[in-house]
Amino acid sequence: MYDEVTASSLVKVNMQGVITDDGSTTFGVDNEAVALHAAVYAASSTTACVLHVASPAVLSVHAQLLAAAV
Repeated sequence: MYDEVTASSLVKVNMQGVITDDGSTTFGVDNEAVALHAAVYAASSTTACVLHVASPAVLSVHAQLLAAAV
């Protein structure tokens, strides 16, 4: 699936989450993710890219870190 991702397939949104380019995909936009990314960009003028990963492996490590912090 990742090998199918291209710049032209990505949905582009502005800082308010309004779609500016539908790309060639039929997938929608995750408004919560857009809000997260926009907040990071707004907080730092030097940020060039924001990525988040929600794979099962990453989520399990995150859960372990949260449990250890309690």
